[in-house]
Amino acid sequence: ALVELGRVHYADGEYERAIEVFEEARARFTGDPRVLEIRFMLADAYRLSAQAIADKIAGEAMPGSERRRLEALARERRLAAMAGYEQVRGQIEQIDPRQRTALQRIQLRNSYFFMGDCAFDLGDYAAAILHYDRARERYPEDPASLVAMVQIVNAHIEEGDMGRARTANERARRFYESLPEEVWDDPSLPMGRRDWERWLESSSRLYEVSAAPTD
Repeated sequence: ALVELGRVHYADGEYERAIEVFEEARARFTGDPRVLEIRFMLADAYRLSAQAIADKIAGEAMPGSERRRLEALARERRLAAMAGYEQVRGQIEQIDPRQRTALQRIQLRNSYFFMGDCAFDLGDYAAAILHYDRARERYPEDPASLVAMVQIVNAHIEEGDMGRARTANERARRFYESLPEEVWDDPSLPMGRRDWERWLESSSRLYEVSAAPTD
């Protein structure tokens, strides 16, 4: 019942409450066969809570002290999410691949990608590139790898390395064009509107820079 309650809060976008419930479940049910699922959902609740806090900071006027408090809280939750994903990834990789459940395979894959997302949102672009590269290398034919490729472009742009960004962007476009249309029907892909908006923005910025006159 406690785990189900956490799922309800998670599904409703009530990440603060989901964190509380999943933390309690993780502490109480260490021997439960669903412990990996609990740990993954807890990590994900931390990540999504951090994003909700970031959206609040961006969308609301507030005193500087409150902004700093929320920024620190978002950072703390992203770090907690990364630690959780890393733990889940390590535990699942110890399971014989032939014995992993479909859910565990999805959780393993998404842990790779979400580690990169957290590092990116923390502003650690070198670490983000490292995590996205690992995800891309681990899942070279998975359509979810497009997200890693796109985020590598964004990370290079944030670092000001437009040459590498353009190279990475062309690689992402080639991979995208190689994918059949039906792959996007998979609801388990770790991608969404925000990822595509970032890619479009990155491409626009890349070509603006390329077209800019030089002295």
